[in-house]
Amino acid sequence: MVSLAECRSAVACYGFSVETLVDYYLQWVVEPFYVIVSGWNGFKKDFQYASFASVKRGDERYARRVMHKFRNLSDEMKDKVFFTFGERDRSKIESRVVFASLTYDRKMNLEDTWRFVGKDFNRWITRLRKRFGKIDVVRCFESQVDGYCHIHAVLLFKETKLRGFRWDKFKNGHRIITYRVDNVEPFKVAWGGGFSDVQLCHSVKGAFRYISKYLVKTVYADGEEGNPVTKTLALSWFFHKRVFSVSGDIAKVYSDLIFSLNSNSNSFVPYFLLFDGSKLECEVAKWHLYGFLKGDHVKWKKNFQLHDRSEIDRLEDEGLIDRPERFSYASFSAA
Repeated sequence: MVSLAECRSAVACYGFSVETLVDYYLQWVVEPFYVIVSGWNGFKKDFQYASFASVKRGDERYARRVMHKFRNLSDEMKDKVFFTFGERDRSKIESRVVFASLTYDRKMNLEDTWRFVGKDFNRWITRLRKRFGKIDVVRCFESQVDGYCHIHAVLLFKETKLRGFRWDKFKNGHRIITYRVDNVEPFKVAWGGGFSDVQLCHSVKGAFRYISKYLVKTVYADGEEGNPVTKTLALSWFFHKRVFSVSGDIAKVYSDLIFSLNSNSNSFVPYFLLFDGSKLECEVAKWHLYGFLKGDHVKWKKNFQLHDRSEIDRLEDEGLIDRPERFSYASFSAA
């Protein structure tokens, strides 16, 4: 059974390498991992058992869930247009929103770019807030081709408007319109760890569409070993890095959104448990975590599936179900 702990032990023994992480990650992500729950069935006067496949970083369900959350957040954000896209008049090009990309100097240790990226980014945004005032942030981390971490972030300035200019570039015969910030020096000085690129965004929704293109590239790689997305997934898995994070007023919007999704009065179970019919929804009032099952011992459905007690007893007798006591009080409420 491949695990993160096993991967870390290998790194401790043989040294850090991106190839080692990718190899362990690809073995881990395809290994089935089931969550088993139990609950009292008031109609049958007996305990009922069920299972569902756990979402794993990098699989299809994980990718859909992350992008679903992000799109909901994007939809909840109030749009504001600061200038018309395509504008050439410099006097009209100003905005409170920028899109920034930050990379590390290759003189730095690759492992350290992932280990300390959170602290480095927080230091950068703190310096900018001292200069410009309150700033809301959406950010994601990504691996470059060589494995070095770099950052994409949308910054919403609450107290400052930034001026900029239109800059056209041509790629493969196509014109690409971008807007650059007039004074990029504060961004470069605040980062100091490598290269920084800062673009002015014409609207809030436009900035979210921009960063979503990068977010898509960090959540699903379809098991391709040489794909930079696979490196992103493997490295973020190893270093426990969140795919995207938000701060400021955006964090409040995101928190309210997640709460409303999980407390919807029309939903009797957490959104990741999928039932086949309304009768099943009311048979068990509360599901409790029973244990975990790893590996190819069974071929259960990815979604919610009921099981006979005899089936669970057999697996437990064979020592295949892990029931750690520290999870004994966890529960999934259907009330």
